[in-house]
Amino acid sequence: KQKTAYEIKECDWSSDVCSSDLGGGGNVWDGIAYDAALGLVYVGTANGAPYNIKADGRTGGDDLYAASILAIRVKDGSLAWHYQTTPGDVWDYDSTQKLVLADLPIDGKPHPVVMQASKNGFLYALDRATGAVLAAHNYVYVDWTLGIDPATHRPRPNPAADYSKGARFVAPGMAGGHNWQPMSYSPTTGLVYIPALEAPMVFIDSHRKGLLEGAFDVFGIFPEDYNPAALAALVGPQPSLDTLARDSKAVRKSIGVLRAVEPVSGRIVWEAPNASSWDGGVMSTDGNLVLQGDATGHLNVYSADKGTKLASIDLGTGILAAPMTYEVHGEQYIAVQAGYGGASGIAQPYPDYTAARHYDNEGRVIVLRLGGGAVPKTAAVEIPPMPEPPPSSADAKTIAHGGDLYLKYCARCHTMGYGMLQIGRAHV
Repeated sequence: KQKTAYEIKECDWSSDVCSSDLGGGGNVWDGIAYDAALGLVYVGTANGAPYNIKADGRTGGDDLYAASILAIRVKDGSLAWHYQTTPGDVWDYDSTQKLVLADLPIDGKPHPVVMQASKNGFLYALDRATGAVLAAHNYVYVDWTLGIDPATHRPRPNPAADYSKGARFVAPGMAGGHNWQPMSYSPTTGLVYIPALEAPMVFIDSHRKGLLEGAFDVFGIFPEDYNPAALAALVGPQPSLDTLARDSKAVRKSIGVLRAVEPVSGRIVWEAPNASSWDGGVMSTDGNLVLQGDATGHLNVYSADKGTKLASIDLGTGILAAPMTYEVHGEQYIAVQAGYGGASGIAQPYPDYTAARHYDNEGRVIVLRLGGGAVPKTAAVEIPPMPEPPPSSADAKTIAHGGDLYLKYCARCHTMGYGMLQIGRAHV
């Protein structure tokens, strides 16, 4: 038996009973920072689950402390303050992205802040001691909200983003405007460098549509993968993408872009297109450099002030981590943990443009210095053609049961235009 804020129910977790009756989530899994002077630890929390917080008699609300930034006193673990970036989140906009401590010029003097480029598309600068919102600007296109209320600092709801009444085209999508790949702040330029995503999604409420889906009850589909015909067998007839997106200024195909943003004003100073919508974290240096790796296996170097591309070093291994730098005996080195994967690697085959499609994708640490020579490549990969599957000996009931299990345990990550959305539930 599970006790919740709503009622006590006995749940059979082998079926879909109660699968979306119980609230959960709000995990701390990435963004953490520490201010020794204030004695505060800052953490970011994930979204609640299931996504539909108004299903099965639940009343919705803010889901307090989920999708939030919290400051916790080290001495006793008590909460000093919190700011909820997305009250009542139903789009997977967790606030676990890296938290960066800096002193920003506000009202003519340096002000200690904690910054985050949240998944919901807004770059926040909060007072480190009180949590007061000093700046909040979108760094990608957003339409889930009509904007941040200047008095309450709460996002104003956009009725057009409510997918409980039908499929909606919403920006950003579940991947967010910024995912876990680290951003960077340069005190020299005063700019924040964000590995940003322009990646809207079609959101479809799949709650009680005959789908199990474990603890999830929403399909989120990138526009380039949206297939109404395939979806019809799962969740009924769906509108065309042109119909859903006719009033949206969001892109129709997901892209990645490195953006240099002035955090107080929100002004985008420069930007550079990325190799894909799933590239690496960022490092900035006092020598006016910004470095970011990408899916093609290149480490790209830009001037921090203007975004001029200075170099693109072929490492032969895709990169998601942020580079780092250090000095030994007066010589500077740059190191990066290379290896490609994450959500992009499990939801679909590696695209042809990625290094992981052509070279052995072993994880390795690559260290560079001036005059260090070419980086050795890993072994080339030859992918053999897919063999024909053996004849199936399963009956229709077994196949249907397999389809149910796939939906419950696998479809959450493997339906972005592939798998179930393409071949239909009964043919898994």
